Amino acid sequence: MKYSIPLLLVCGSIVAALSAAEGYLQVTHHLVKPLSGFRPIDLSSASQCLELDQLEYRTTHCYNQSGFRGPDLYELNKRDSSKILVLGDSFAEGMGVDEKDRFSNVFENKINSSGDSNKTYTVVNLGQIATNPISYLANLYDIGLSFNPELVVVAIFFGNDFQQAAIQNLPYAWFKPVERLPDYSWQDSRFLGFSHLQSLIRQRADKPRNPLSSTKYLYEYPVSKRFWDHFFAESIERDFYLRKSGLDEATFETALSRLNREFIDASFSGKLNPGTLLQSLELLKGGKQTVPAVAVPYYSVQDIDSIVSIVGQLNTALTERAIPLVVMLIPDIYTVTADVAENTYKDFYGWPEVPGRVMELDGVHQRFKSKLAELNYDVIDLQDSFKGRNGQYYPYDNHWTAAGHQLAADELYRVIKERLRGNR
Repeated sequence: MKYSIPLLLVCGSIVAALSAAEGYLQVTHHLVKPLSGFRPIDLSSASQCLELDQLEYRTTHCYNQSGFRGPDLYELNKRDSSKILVLGDSFAEGMGVDEKDRFSNVFENKINSSGDSNKTYTVVNLGQIATNPISYLANLYDIGLSFNPELVVVAIFFGNDFQQAAIQNLPYAWFKPVERLPDYSWQDSRFLGFSHLQSLIRQRADKPRNPLSSTKYLYEYPVSKRFWDHFFAESIERDFYLRKSGLDEATFETALSRLNREFIDASFSGKLNPGTLLQSLELLKGGKQTVPAVAVPYYSVQDIDSIVSIVGQLNTALTERAIPLVVMLIPDIYTVTADVAENTYKDFYGWPEVPGRVMELDGVHQRFKSKLAELNYDVIDLQDSFKGRNGQYYPYDNHWTAAGHQLAADELYRVIKERLRGNR
């Protein structure tokens, strides 16, 4: 008996200390479920909503615990429905539109209301801003295959998907199929389960699945809810551009004097993608490229072959599982509405001429499409559907409007509805 009270006090002190630590972590940190090695936006955005207030639109991007825009992937995986997987970059993520207006969401509503199949479909969107085809391959292996999808759509954008593609390949041996999503059940514990403390301990002990994977399960809440501030981890204002451009003060001011004032003001206030002003500064100063975020001035045969190779890896992984692949080709605004794009480049951005790399995109498009045809891949080329149609792209932002996403969803449905009818 004489030891029972001190023992109870010690146990009580331990529980109190653990509870205090758990409480502190819950207030300052949130739990994440890292699934993919590619995280263009830090996972501190997971389970958070970021405001994207732009010159041409205003949207909110709400991310699930794994850092993808949309519902929880674990909940989607549990649904009693057939799955269709979408891979891609910011066009797939839906930059410029609300989540419900993304082509993947519109397409899901369309196929489930059409009566073309007795099945119910869930479209799982793994689109991520600032990624490229090697990222799509990683997301397929790390996440997508665990959904056992009935169909996979990979959206290839004729723009930054091909920039420096020849040097972006990673060893394919790094990618191992994940047939089941990792278990993070300890995160669902109630307070006395010390879920945050467990996560802190586990992230120090667990080993990553591959060299790109993360075992960090706790993140501090984001300092800013403004999308671009969070993306670049700093405030978007004049000094940001001065520093990123690599120019001295005088040269920077000279370059700015040649640009549209509305364009500059929108950029300084975070109402345009910061890469656009950085690209403009690069074009005006000439010389060797110094800003990593700026597009390369030309596309090589090796760039095209690299993307063909990655699509081939996607197709191989899916063919082994009898899962069909559809390649959706997304044209750049210049290749479908050149007049609109040229006016924006010259009158709003202040570019002295249309960059050569932009004028090359149609040729890149045709050569890539031809190579896919030689390999008998199923292709949806949106160039013809978008050609000459105004209002499908934001002129300044260059992403699709809601009308553009609707058109893409319509074309996707038109092409694969026969597949769906075969599933009656």
